[in-house]
Amino acid sequence: MGDAHFEAVPLRSPLAIADDAPPLVPAFDSGPSLAAHLPARPLVELLESFEERLVQAYLREGPKPAALLRRRPIPSRVSHRQFQTTLDVSQGARGSCWAFAGVAALEAAYARLNVHVDLSEQYLFHLSKAHENHRTGGGVNSLMGFQGGADIVQHLKYWAVPLSAHVPYTDQTELQRLADAIPNTGGGLANSAGGTREQADWFEFDLRHIPLLG
Repeated sequence: MGDAHFEAVPLRSPLAIADDAPPLVPAFDSGPSLAAHLPARPLVELLESFEERLVQAYLREGPKPAALLRRRPIPSRVSHRQFQTTLDVSQGARGSCWAFAGVAALEAAYARLNVHVDLSEQYLFHLSKAHENHRTGGGVNSLMGFQGGADIVQHLKYWAVPLSAHVPYTDQTELQRLADAIPNTGGGLANSAGGTREQADWFEFDLRHIPLLG
């Protein structure tokens, strides 16, 4: 991303945005299926132009006390490391980086409220895969490392995440060994294969994969 700093523009802002405002810079490639549902203005732009437009819109509302107009410059870098929990679990050989990123962000959000928790990447990854397995009609399970990314925010909006102590993380080799040992998978998940929806369910909801405390 280089040195440019990006900031999200609120969807619902009481401030008017001028029609002649500069075009915004999209933060991601939305793809054809999502592009039609995006707002007319993308949600992310360079901080410098956003800050200037925000100030101008604020001033257009009318006279303001001088004290409100005196403000310190916004720093180019901000550290939130004091809110980040210890990253002491490796994703290993699994393509679960998006689950780790989502859990780290959620833990940091709790830490800002002085609530310190260690949440389960294993459970979040599992629930995302189990959901996709039924949404798509099968062929998706936790042995597969795709179908994750920006939609992690959507997952966290609807799904609670238990503590990591209740659903600890398992690396790929051990997870594959478990899938192969479950009779009702019928070998359909061998070598990280998709299998049927039913075969994936037998693996996903096995208590050795996701303990009951989860």
